[in-house]
Amino acid sequence: MSARRRLTTAVCLAAVGLTIAGSAIAGSTARTTIRFIEVGGGPNDRFVDYANNNRPDPGDVFMGTSALYRWDGIRRGARIGRAEIMCTIVSMSGAQCTGTFFFPAGKIVAVGFVRFGSGPAKVPVAGGTGRYVGARGVFTSRTIGTDNDVSADTITLLP
Repeated sequence: MSARRRLTTAVCLAAVGLTIAGSAIAGSTARTTIRFIEVGGGPNDRFVDYANNNRPDPGDVFMGTSALYRWDGIRRGARIGRAEIMCTIVSMSGAQCTGTFFFPAGKIVAVGFVRFGSGPAKVPVAGGTGRYVGARGVFTSRTIGTDNDVSADTITLLP
């Protein structure tokens, strides 16, 4: 498996769906859950290998974009946005990542440490714009299927 593929798997870039329950509008007492499939591995993905050994090492950087799709239960639904992710490897066990998720109602930003190979990635939500101003909560991503560039994601926003 290539270094880019391993890093892509580690940060759980992937593919498909959106379900919203509740409201992320300021002052709301309802929890908001956004579920979607994320499909990465596009032509704009870049792995910057500073050590030049074709494997992830501390200091190397992965940057990628993903398409976000509505989940209709069995297959990918309509496209509902995109994600832009940048991760800097800080140790052989993980990377510091920032992900910005662009939805029709606004952006959500998640920032945190992602541990390699430890199951689903969980990263704190650091804020947002539009409907998601002041957002806080957790972004969770897990690789699905055999394609390392597809993940099932959830953003859970607190009231």
